[in-house]
Amino acid sequence: MHLTTFSLSRAAAFAVALLPVLSAHAAEPTHLTYRTGKQYDYSQYPWHQSMELLWKTNWDPLWGNHSDFESIMGTLMERYPGQSANDFDDDKWAEPFLEPGQHVLKMAQEYENEGLTDLASKTYLRAATVFRIGYFPWYGLMSHSHLKAKAWRLEKKAYEAGMRLGRYAFESVSIPFKDAPSGSFSKNVPVYITGPKRTPASSKVVLMIAGLDHYRSGQLTEVADLCDQGFTVINVDMPGTGDAPITGKKPEDDAKLWRSIMDWIHAEAGRRRWSKDDVYAWGTSTGSYWSVKISRSERRRLKGVLTQGTASHYTFQPDLWNALAGAFGYDDKLEFAEQSKRYSLRDQGVLDAKSAPVTVVNGMDDTVFPIDDSVLLATHGDGATLRLFPGQGHMGQPASGEFIAAFWKQVAKSG
Repeated sequence: MHLTTFSLSRAAAFAVALLPVLSAHAAEPTHLTYRTGKQYDYSQYPWHQSMELLWKTNWDPLWGNHSDFESIMGTLMERYPGQSANDFDDDKWAEPFLEPGQHVLKMAQEYENEGLTDLASKTYLRAATVFRIGYFPWYGLMSHSHLKAKAWRLEKKAYEAGMRLGRYAFESVSIPFKDAPSGSFSKNVPVYITGPKRTPASSKVVLMIAGLDHYRSGQLTEVADLCDQGFTVINVDMPGTGDAPITGKKPEDDAKLWRSIMDWIHAEAGRRRWSKDDVYAWGTSTGSYWSVKISRSERRRLKGVLTQGTASHYTFQPDLWNALAGAFGYDDKLEFAEQSKRYSLRDQGVLDAKSAPVTVVNGMDDTVFPIDDSVLLATHGDGATLRLFPGQGHMGQPASGEFIAAFWKQVAKSG
């Protein structure tokens, strides 16, 4: 049985206070946030109220320039005054991002032609950031938005160009999807592989499972941190997003997806100088749901799994169905609302199955997925190590960053 310590931390002091160990078979605790006032307290997110507040209170430049978005947001605020970004038609949201993004992309191409490699790489990534926000908060092969599809294609083009000119070894690969279920969009699984340019012998591998709104091209900060420690990182879109060949509609389908990826990792180990015995998985936000599933289905081939911002059971109650419908293969959100409970990992019996060692990281005040979903991983099956941060929201950020860095540093040093 894995360690099931439920640990809490004050972010500033990074101190650890241990609560009593939770038995894997103990009765479930009283709900911490699920269906409480705290779960529905959105006062800390004023940017949901209007486009103006989105721009004024929460615009993160990511890997781009703030100036790249000024004209875009100006256009949106002028066209839709007082309107929330949550209320937009997909094409109306995406359209203002395309021309400015293509302008930055052209700048990057000119820098590359002039031999200014470093500047070209950074500018390509700036362009990728513009396009990425253009298909926010969701794009997948179920989407009906032509303009979000264009933004997604252009983001990949810009990101791949920037990474190939950057300081890491980078490759875009299509993994054969063996035994692909009927109804799959493709017989291949697109992934990005990033690592140090001088790959050490027997490099450890981290399979990063992206979330609902950031796909394999949207995790550069985490990828860079891992590569700097010698890891090889494989980024994959979670089912129902990006270029994933399946949605999450059929609960049994993803096991074939993970098996194909793990088979390929093992088959490529010698040629690519990585260790098939040192493979880890890391799911972020909604990707955490899939990292819990792979911790069970591939438990014999994974050395450990990090799940951050966990979705497992209460997430799939009707209260929280809206943003997840497309990723789980539903055009009709009301139909998904009726069916959402079938995706509960507790009700499927997944949580009670044996697993690879699992570490769970989240903020106690997560209003995206109830913190109760994180605790369930410690009270079922083989249990889990919990690292929960009081006063922090979804994924425990920013306080969880120091713990995550220390976690991977320890993994890198381990035998």
